[in-house]
Amino acid sequence: MALSFVALCAAVSARMWAPSSAVVEEVVLVESIATKELRRATLVDVDFMARTHAETLPRAFFVSLGQRFMRRYYATFIDSPYAEALVAAIADHRAGMVVGVLDPPLHARWVARNRGMSLALSALAALAVRPSAVSTFLRTRARRYAGAWRRYRDSAQTQATDDATRPAVLSHVAVSTGARHRGVGQSLVSGFEASAWHYGADWITLTTLSGSDGASDFYDLLGWRCRGPVRTFDGADVVEWSIARSAR
Repeated sequence: MALSFVALCAAVSARMWAPSSAVVEEVVLVESIATKELRRATLVDVDFMARTHAETLPRAFFVSLGQRFMRRYYATFIDSPYAEALVAAIADHRAGMVVGVLDPPLHARWVARNRGMSLALSALAALAVRPSAVSTFLRTRARRYAGAWRRYRDSAQTQATDDATRPAVLSHVAVSTGARHRGVGQSLVSGFEASAWHYGADWITLTTLSGSDGASDFYDLLGWRCRGPVRTFDGADVVEWSIARSAR
C-alpha cells in the first residue's frame, strides 16, 4: 500500500502542475532554415527530459528527489498507453519536449500497477537522504495525495467515463535556448493536441506560472482559454488554461 501510494503521487502530479513553455540549454545555435522534426519520445530521451525539467523548475518538489527519480518519472509518460511524450528536433539536435496525460485516472492506475515499485523505491531512497524534501512532502502534499489515492481507488471500481470531468492534461513543455522563435513550442503543443484528439479527449487543460515567469501570452496566442488562477501544493501561483476540441 505504501509503495503504491508513493507511485500514485507521481502519476497524480502529472495532472496538477505544468511548467511554462520554458527555455533550456540543449541546442546552442540552429539555422533558421533547418527542418523541424516531431517524434514520439523513447527511453533514450529520458536523460534529456529529466534534465530539461530540472533546469526549467529547479525548485519543484520532484526535482528535489534527484535525476534518478526524474528519469523514471518521465519513462512513465513514454511507456503508459494513457500518456503521450514527444520530442522536437532540429538538425538532429533535440530542441524541446512535451509530455502529458491522455486519461488521468487510467494513467494513474497504470503507473501504480506497472511502475509502482520502481518509482516508490526511487522516491523513498531519495527522501531518506533529503530531510527537507520529507518535510515539504508532509507539509504540502501528503494529505492531498491521500485524498487522490482514495478517489482513484474508488474510480477503479467502475469503467464509466465522464469526458466532461476527465480532460487530457498537458503536463510539461520546454524549448531549448537555441531553438527559440522557430515555432518549436507551437509544434510541441499542437502535437500533443493532435494526440489528445485522436485518443478521444474533448478538451485539454494545463497550468503555467503567473506573471512574466509563465507563458500565458503564448497559450493565448495559440487559442487556449484562461480558466483563472490556481495555487499549487507548494504555494506557487499559476494560471489554468484549457482548449476544447471544438475550438480547433
